[in-house]
Amino acid sequence: MRSQWKRSNSDRGSLLALVLVAALLAACGGPEPTPIVVVVTRAPNTPTAETTPTWTPEPGPPRPVLQFEVYEHPSGAFRLDLPQGGTVETDEDAVYLVLDGSLLLVGFTVPDEPLGGGELEAAIPPLVEAALVEGGLIASYSDLEVEGNQAGDAAGGRMAIVTEEFGDGEAEILLWQVEHVLYTMILVTPDYAAARGFWTQAMDSLVPSVERVPLPTALPPTQPVQPTATATPQPSLTPQPTAQPSATPRPQPQAQPTATPRPQPTAAPPPPPQSGQGCYLFENEIPAELTVTFTAQDRQWSDSFKIPASGTREYCLDPGRYTYTIDAPPPWDSTNGDLVVNPGDRFRWPIRGG
Repeated sequence: MRSQWKRSNSDRGSLLALVLVAALLAACGGPEPTPIVVVVTRAPNTPTAETTPTWTPEPGPPRPVLQFEVYEHPSGAFRLDLPQGGTVETDEDAVYLVLDGSLLLVGFTVPDEPLGGGELEAAIPPLVEAALVEGGLIASYSDLEVEGNQAGDAAGGRMAIVTEEFGDGEAEILLWQVEHVLYTMILVTPDYAAARGFWTQAMDSLVPSVERVPLPTALPPTQPVQPTATATPQPSLTPQPTAQPSATPRPQPQAQPTATPRPQPTAAPPPPPQSGQGCYLFENEIPAELTVTFTAQDRQWSDSFKIPASGTREYCLDPGRYTYTIDAPPPWDSTNGDLVVNPGDRFRWPIRGG
């Protein structure tokens, strides 16, 4: 399984951390528009007196009947039915199954705040980028369709994919928010029809046990960025040389000119968000300056700003769809993605080193 899917233990350990980051970023946007499918039918040909003989293919061998056994995660966070005959691996927050070329992942994480009301739907596109594309499970995807349930506590997405392992295939992602725990199920398969049996059984049999998962650590409420006083270095006094008792005066060393520190501007408090804007508090958790660029998808507009090393920056945007790029110096990689801004959004955006 390791060679087929090109995943190491460190890769898998970071996968659900990406799920959490994607879920947090999802809160910044709204649900994807529901695609409209237009079916074009063709008028039947006029029947003729003569009939053309047709060939009926021989039925293929029946697929083996799957046998299932109950699997419970070591953390106690969930249990479900998994098919026998597959390769199973377990992490501290997930289980991975490979069967007939298909990969099934079931895991959990605890976001800072429970997601709901469209946030789960908005979490799926960045989750696809983070967990599938950047995680190396797929090379690309298309035709992503996202749908949430009426209660607002679950959402799913299905898409066509291309992988290095088997070429064309399909993938499906499901998210459930159960109290404080976010459960994730991912299927990557070359043959969705063949995988449907154990995928459906896994979904139907999943039993969460949120009482076994600790509550998130309480975080202080997000406050507007306050200006911080910048310490201005003072020029140091150059010690005067001590006079030497000598009849002949010795030349005194000249003090080297020192650069006079320029006054540092005091950061002004960020302006209050304009009515209808969405605002995000960027929290740079790496010791390097970052450059963030937003580009509007529905109009000609782009803007860039910097976040100081280990610092914060609040930024507000008009409602709409944007692409973003976060540029970081080596050894960190830059990242990009899509963002949907809704009126009145006020969310944190933590940026962590991978």
